[in-house]
Amino acid sequence: MADRNQHDSGSSWEAWGNHVLTTLEKLENKVDKLEDKIGKQRESTVVEIATLKAKAGVWGSIAGVIASFITSLLVGLLVYQLTHGGHERKTIPTQSHNQPTAAQIALPPREDPLVKYVFEEDIV
Repeated sequence: MADRNQHDSGSSWEAWGNHVLTTLEKLENKVDKLEDKIGKQRESTVVEIATLKAKAGVWGSIAGVIASFITSLLVGLLVYQLTHGGHERKTIPTQSHNQPTAAQIALPPREDPLVKYVFEEDIV
């Protein structure tokens, strides 16, 4: 009977070892499949990121062109308004009969410090 128990225990350990090896091989196959699936997903994610970066660059360029065009247009309109007077200029009426004109004003004589020569300017 003791021989029978040793034989039974030996075969049960063999069966258990075979079961463990089979289970490990199944798990290894599943891990390999998952690694392949993860690798494919990683590749597709990298491609999608590259595509999104390219699209972002294009849309960013378009937005920059639009923003600079609008800014240039506004600055151009502002400069045009400032130089061509988009509003009427109001002048304060002066009493011209009381104020002398530029031709009527006589300048005092001026001395040149380099040659010590005195001259007068006549404004006509």
